[in-house]
Amino acid sequence: MDIQTTEQSGVFSAIFSGRFTFNDNQHFRQFLKQIEASQTLHTIRLECAKIEFIDSAALGMLLILHDLALEKGVRVMLCGAQGQFQRMIEISKFDLLFTIEPLMRHG
Repeated sequence: MDIQTTEQSGVFSAIFSGRFTFNDNQHFRQFLKQIEASQTLHTIRLECAKIEFIDSAALGMLLILHDLALEKGVRVMLCGAQGQFQRMIEISKFDLLFTIEPLMRHG
């Protein structure tokens, strides 16, 4: 999986792409360290439209992110979920933990 991040005006944005699996554990921990280091966050926005696949270990990583966000008092938004990732989010009832934004269609 690839993660591209930016932070602006208290919003930490990340674009996730590829397969999000157990093998991404170390990469995801680095991502969490970036969030932990920020002192001005109010929102974490994950762009998920390019996630091709997510496994149960990666769902667990998202739960760790949820717990970190709760500690910091920030909101986490999952944006543009589709396909298998969207189905896993629905099955796992993550809409109860995260703000879910649909994929924006242009045209």
